[in-house]
Amino acid sequence: MGKRVHSAITMFLVFTLLVWMSASADVLHLKDGGEIEGTVIETTLTTLTISTSTGVREYPISAVDYVERDELGAGPGESEEVAGIAESDDQPPDACNLLESLSLSYSPGEWLFVGGVTAVGAIVALAGIAARDEITTAIGVTAAQLGAIGLSVLIAGARAKQAFTKIASSASSAREGECGRALHKLAEEGRFGRMLAGITELLVGFLGSVLTANDYARVTYSSLIASGAYRLVFPSRQEKALKQYEMLASPST
Repeated sequence: MGKRVHSAITMFLVFTLLVWMSASADVLHLKDGGEIEGTVIETTLTTLTISTSTGVREYPISAVDYVERDELGAGPGESEEVAGIAESDDQPPDACNLLESLSLSYSPGEWLFVGGVTAVGAIVALAGIAARDEITTAIGVTAAQLGAIGLSVLIAGARAKQAFTKIASSASSAREGECGRALHKLAEEGRFGRMLAGITELLVGFLGSVLTANDYARVTYSSLIASGAYRLVFPSRQEKALKQYEMLASPST
């Protein structure tokens, strides 16, 4: 009976996460008139990557007209001039365009859902620890981890949006410098956040895998170790954007 309850909880958490991810869809409008529906997962200097129901696709920025975002509970989608990242093949993006590419808006429903998953996961984990139930603890830790990842994405997008909106009202001659400083600050926050999360996941994963005797729980803690190692090795979106800007700002040799 206990195993069935644990399996049901796991399936529910996975299902709700998938529902949330699918509820926020993007529509990629191409310059040739084509439309691709999915979730934009990465935007670089020259390409835009979108995850669709048939797989992950990559398109050159020069072929993109704009992206229409359909936020959860937000009604009609917002249009973002993604093509503005590179207005022509010969003009690389400036600091303000890179900052705008990091700016994302999320509905209150998404904040509530992700925060709820994080809180419920933490409560379930603490309840499992109190009851000395290793499987319940592992399930709670998994849910809290997924929620924390979602919160980090929401917070990073909101911080960039706040910075870009504030700078947008500045004088045109000062905007580039302000955007550059904002990129540096966001990159520092992104690096600090991923390092803190990575070290935390490594510690929790290592301690959990050592202390538990349950195979299912060990798999969960092993995934935490892998996630923590990934965070420590690979830079955040903010750090990537700053690196692009620094490469563009450096004089050609």
